[in-house]
Amino acid sequence: MADQKRRRRTTFAEWWAEVHWYALAGLAAAAFILGVIGFRQWYAVHDVTDATLADAVYRSLQLFTLESGSAETPVPLALNIARFLAIMAALYGATAAVLAVFGEHLSRLRIRRAKGHTVVCGLGDRGLHITEHLRQEGRRVVVVERAEDAPLLDRVRAAGAVPVIGDATDPAVLRKVRADRAEYVIAVCPEDGDNAEIAVRVRELASGTSAGPPVTVIAHIYDTELCTLLRDRTPDGQAGRVRLRFFNVPESGARAMLDAVPPVARAADHTLHIVVVGMGKLGRSLVTMAAAQWLADYQPDGPRPRVTLIDQGASAKADLLRVRFPQIDEACELVPLTMPKNAPEFESGTFLYTAAGALDVDAVYVCPDDDVHSLAAALTIQRHTHDAGVPIAVRMTREGGLATLLAGEQADAFTDLKAVGVLDRACDPDTLLGQA
Repeated sequence: MADQKRRRRTTFAEWWAEVHWYALAGLAAAAFILGVIGFRQWYAVHDVTDATLADAVYRSLQLFTLESGSAETPVPLALNIARFLAIMAALYGATAAVLAVFGEHLSRLRIRRAKGHTVVCGLGDRGLHITEHLRQEGRRVVVVERAEDAPLLDRVRAAGAVPVIGDATDPAVLRKVRADRAEYVIAVCPEDGDNAEIAVRVRELASGTSAGPPVTVIAHIYDTELCTLLRDRTPDGQAGRVRLRFFNVPESGARAMLDAVPPVARAADHTLHIVVVGMGKLGRSLVTMAAAQWLADYQPDGPRPRVTLIDQGASAKADLLRVRFPQIDEACELVPLTMPKNAPEFESGTFLYTAAGALDVDAVYVCPDDDVHSLAAALTIQRHTHDAGVPIAVRMTREGGLATLLAGEQADAFTDLKAVGVLDRACDPDTLLGQA
């Protein structure tokens, strides 16, 4: 209930921010028109025969400067209404102008006594996505960004968050935004080292004050293996008043892709075969997650699932998987195929067929890091698999953008393509804060 009320207040605030200048203009116009009418009536009542329309217009304009509001009784109703409307328009306009100029400075002053807010450190795509969604939920958000000319700062201000220019790894900046009194500190800077250092600095600040609610620090670590190591080193996630959590976009994206297209054999007597295109961090995370599940369900007498890895450095990536997950060969059979982008052998799709020419694939995961290449690769594979209805999970940055092409008027032609917006899934505030 509280969240619903907060979201309604936020929705109204966003709507009012869009229309309030139009409302002010309407209020001023009504005051002016009623003022002209009212003064014309007042001249008639008081037998002012030499007053012209220009005099009424001039005195009506003076209503906004509070110079012509006084008039001998009786005062016509139109003029009475105009006087009060003009005062309201003048006061609201002055207040809005002051807030437009000094509002951000006033918000920064309020931060000094803030608590229970959310601090987002870093203003890339991840930081902006989190900030906008948190503001939609009605949360108070402070954004710390190092670059004063960051192009996304205007969108932060439009969302109603408070931007603070500074280095989030600097304890003085963290004290300025009251990170030790925040409910959440979300570190999504481009460098893993910066995010880890922010977590350490917040813990040091919070350790100086034993009183107060806990602070949850959620740090993004782009390197999947490092993220796993840090989680293993902080199993309880608690250090005094600070709760520490790590998340990883490729890992979260891989989990979302496996949820969208579960790796399941199409027939009970068929050995599972999946194809993974692109063996970057997301692709490796996906194979590792799937292999871990297969290993948990391992049956000594059963056939091992087959995983075809397609990448420019497929063999090296397969060896890397074996080093980091020594049991992977027990869980599945890795089949690396070295192919550059737009290779003829990829276009022909021979890796999808048996030697006898039968289609032999149960699921496909397309994981390149750029949306254009990802969608192009998925559509290339779909030409071979569409008639069989083989599901294809396609990694996209967001659910929108190119992903909307799969949900347009020709959606029926793409029912087997599942676009997964990894940024939307990994940086969804409900998921992040829920895990925390």
